[in-house]
Amino acid sequence: MVKAPKDTPHYWQVSFEVINLLSRVQTQLETVGTQPLSKFNEVVFRGGAPSVIANSNVLLSNHIEGFNFVNSVIHFDSSVILTNVAFQNCVFIFPSEANPSEPLQKIGEILLASDLLSVKIGMS
Repeated sequence: MVKAPKDTPHYWQVSFEVINLLSRVQTQLETVGTQPLSKFNEVVFRGGAPSVIANSNVLLSNHIEGFNFVNSVIHFDSSVILTNVAFQNCVFIFPSEANPSEPLQKIGEILLASDLLSVKIGMS
């Protein structure tokens, strides 16, 4: 962004959004992100309202279903598949992979197309 011409369409809008997101990420990582990592592996919650997980530092792997994560730091394992999962005011950390799995790519696409403050993935 620093090297892009300032008159590029939407330059300031995107620049300010990046600053907003980075400042929010910094705050979340300094507070919630310092907690021990809670591992969710093959965890399915069905029936009734989704289970709410708030203010947590979590690693999601394999099939995760029926959760609403709020004010949390979310680490995605490359194996993760999400069904009926919502995120509100979360920070997302993806694995550093040159060729991520298709489900992980889909999660990335959904997040890129959202406002990131409230995201629902795999809703039926």
